[in-house]
Amino acid sequence: VSRLLDGDRRALARGLSVVEAGGVDGSALQAQVYPKTGQALRIGITGAPGVGKSCLVDQLAQCFADRLGAVGVVAVDPSSAFSRGALLGDRVRMNRSALDDRIFVRSMASRGELGGLSKATAAAADLMDAAGKKIVILETVGVGQSEIEVTWATDFVVIVLAPGAGDGIQALKAGLMEVGDLFCVNKCDLDGAERVRDDVEAALELSARHHDDPPPVLLVAAVEGRGLPELAEAILKALDERRADQRFAARRRQVAEHRIEQAVLREGQRRARARIAARPDLVAAVVDRRQDPDAVVQELLGEWT
Repeated sequence: VSRLLDGDRRALARGLSVVEAGGVDGSALQAQVYPKTGQALRIGITGAPGVGKSCLVDQLAQCFADRLGAVGVVAVDPSSAFSRGALLGDRVRMNRSALDDRIFVRSMASRGELGGLSKATAAAADLMDAAGKKIVILETVGVGQSEIEVTWATDFVVIVLAPGAGDGIQALKAGLMEVGDLFCVNKCDLDGAERVRDDVEAALELSARHHDDPPPVLLVAAVEGRGLPELAEAILKALDERRADQRFAARRRQVAEHRIEQAVLREGQRRARARIAARPDLVAAVVDRRQDPDAVVQELLGEWT
């Protein structure tokens, strides 16, 4: 643990493997390092598949490293149905960051988690934080509810869009407009990028959350590196403003509450499964229609108290 806290890359890699595997060892390691966390800024990058998130994260990590120093990246990939490991391996697409000693990139499997965020994602960010990373970037798989869930694991969320990846307004459905703190239209060298930006800006002006102070919508071309320094600057400026008016502290409190809630739900689910497995008679009663599921739940809950 001491080597990890000193920023040793090998110790960090081993620690990440431990927390991703979970179990008693993972929980024990997280408990040891958690008091040393809280210094790193946590930035969520999300958006639909094909908008160029990985290339953008690769370039953005370089910009943050140039400004602040050590950067960590957690790239949450879809899981293989067979190995349960990360399927795509975002490090393959982060060519520059993978060769930069200032940047530590780790791909993690979503393992079928609701929202596409592995339950170990927050723990991985904790380890990178404790290891001295100034910024930790979480890139989500970009499917299901991951775009919504990422807000509960980060200080700031960037929504990535692109021309040709669907209408800009359609891409903002399912609550995306409400969770985004900054919107980024990638591949701005392609036709239609400015139209996507204009559509998003118009939608944000009508948003209940952003009506008085709509977030910026920036144009970038990640492959060329165009607009990335400006994106990094806009993120850091927004975070500075939030620190000044207490929004940053309020967000961190919400994140902490959500993590506690999710931990309680996971533990409750684990105990429920164990209890159900120990009472096949109750399962049989539901199958035979002698008791309804709600009645069985009340009986199980009564045994817990």
